[in-house]
Amino acid sequence: MKYLNIVIFLFLATLFLLFSSQIKFSTNFLEVFFSPKSIELFSITSKLGLSNNIYISKKGFNKKSLDELEGIAKKLKKIEGIKKVTISLRPSKSIEKYFAYSVCLDSSG
Repeated sequence: MKYLNIVIFLFLATLFLLFSSQIKFSTNFLEVFFSPKSIELFSITSKLGLSNNIYISKKGFNKKSLDELEGIAKKLKKIEGIKKVTISLRPSKSIEKYFAYSVCLDSSG
């Protein structure tokens, strides 16, 4: 009975060492209670803020990509509460700046 505390401590320490690779310690409050997918969705919505717009992009500038975007647009139009769906083939401002900068570099030398 005298050494029971030491035996319990050694038993718990052994369990901890055996399973320490599977135990995840985190200071992030969300990681304790929510799944990684939920945390990812939360971070995306917090970056977007309160917005009425959803932007969907598709990699590639070919007919297949455009057809896929049009298919998504048709599905979105069927959802109640969505008022407007538009498809724009115009590049974003950051891409326009990149191309303008690269053209300046190419013409200068």
